[in-house]
Amino acid sequence: MLAAEREALLGGSPADERMLWLSVAGAVSEPRAAGVLDLVVHGERLGGDLQAASSEWPLRDDSFDRVVLQHALEAADDAQSLLDEALRVLKPERGIAVLAVGAMGWTRLKLHFADCGAPPLRVQPLRALLDALVQRGCVDLRVSRVDFDGSAQARVSAPARLWSGLCLVEARKRRELPNVRPLRARGRTPAAVSGWVARPTSRSGLAA
Repeated sequence: MLAAEREALLGGSPADERMLWLSVAGAVSEPRAAGVLDLVVHGERLGGDLQAASSEWPLRDDSFDRVVLQHALEAADDAQSLLDEALRVLKPERGIAVLAVGAMGWTRLKLHFADCGAPPLRVQPLRALLDALVQRGCVDLRVSRVDFDGSAQARVSAPARLWSGLCLVEARKRRELPNVRPLRARGRTPAAVSGWVARPTSRSGLAA
């Protein structure tokens, strides 16, 4: 399944695009795709082309044209930190793709892969994933379904359905506007003042 997903997503990628591919298991095909940094998540650690903590990647900010998380959020111990790192290394106005299990897909996948020896996956609700991307400033969110034939072929179709076993979530990292700072809530509230308070009671005047 992982190999079929990889082939479906790598098929239309530009040759000069620099991509980071983070998978839940070894789904790297041979020969290796040019311009792709292949990583594998094992709980708190990353393996593959480099060894690092899953929450601290030794990579520069804004250094990749595309980031693909292939069920990595479902296998990481700290999915939020992993998503933060993925967006940190992604260039502004470029896309991130997240392959996840659909709302009704867990039962079907357990029936297919119950005894395959794959690592346990943690349920990541699709709505929570979309909210996490929006909170991090991503725009142009799109959800598609991945049709897997059970052997070696996968095809991305739209739109996703409630019973889709596999889903592809795509979003664009928005470029931060210069000289714009987010507003912060005040840390204190004004103290109450005793005395008369003017409040409107009619069109013609105020009453104490």
